[in-house]
This record gives sequence, structure tokens and C-alpha cells, in this order.
Amino acid sequence: MQLNLKASLEAALFTAKKAISLSELAKKLSIEEKLIKTSLRALQQDYSTNKEKALELTQTKKNYYLLTLKKEYVALLKDELVFVHELKPRILKTLSLIFFEENILQTRVIKIRGIGAYQDLKALEELNWIKRKKTKNTYLISLTKVFLEYFELSESGETVKSELDKIKFSLKRKNLA
Repeated sequence: MQLNLKASLEAALFTAKKAISLSELAKKLSIEEKLIKTSLRALQQDYSTNKEKALELTQTKKNYYLLTLKKEYVALLKDELVFVHELKPRILKTLSLIFFEENILQTRVIKIRGIGAYQDLKALEELNWIKRKKTKNTYLISLTKVFLEYFELSESGETVKSELDKIKFSLKRKNLA
């Protein structure tokens, strides 16, 4: 029995726990990358033109692919959503450091979080939540637009920071901090 290529791609993307590359999809489905690429374009077109679908095919800057909910459905189901990527606490701590420092040197991240942070940074980069820009002997790490959109933050992340400041102020007033 021959399976439909677009449907097979959709199934592979749906079951992937993270964004997946063209070569990973080709290997997983045992199909040439050229055919995968053509079918991905067709699948992306299907999702973007069909307004009755809640999903969309997202392509990252590094050519990884991921099925995600369209923004209007994220807003609708926000309280029901489970964190898809189930990040380890160690990765979340590294992400928090990057968030609060905004633009931070990789050497500083490693100094604070330890040698394991290299793996954390790789995982966050695969999610397209951070970007690294070469500067002299290290990298400058910053959050991407994908991260900000995923968590519905402003370009500077001020929404969360201002909320945290309000909580901190409230705790100080109650002598709890």
C-alpha cells in the first residue's frame, strides 16, 4: 500500500517532539530530500490557504519544520495547552538567564550555568528561541522573534519584567521579600 507523501509528512511533523530538519524528515520517511521539500511547500500552501485548519506549518530560519497552532487558536486554547517541548528545568534556567540579561555573552552564560549550558543553548537554538552572533572570541546571545511571539511578549520582553517588578514591589510592601 502506497501512502500519500503529504499525509506522511504531516504525520511525521505531528509526532515530532521538536522542530525537524529536511534531512531528518527524508531519513525518517526514506524519501529523497528534493521530494520532501516539494511536498513541504505544498503542505505549507494547504495550511495557509485553508482557513478552516487550526494548524500551520512553520519553517525556522535554519530550515527546521514544525506544526504549530495558528495564533488565533493559541489565544483560544491558551489555558488548555500543554508545553509541547517539555524542556528540562536546567534548560529553562538557562533560558531565564538569557531572558533577564537580554543580550548576554555566551562566556557569561557558561560561567553562571556551567559547562552543561552548551547543550542548553543548542536545544534553545534548535527551537529557534535564541540566536547567537559571533563577537570576537565568543557569541552574543539574544532571544528571537519566534520566542517573543510564542510567549506573547513585546520586542523587549517588558511585559513580563514589569509584572515581576509589580510582584516584587507588592511583596516588599507586605514585608515578604
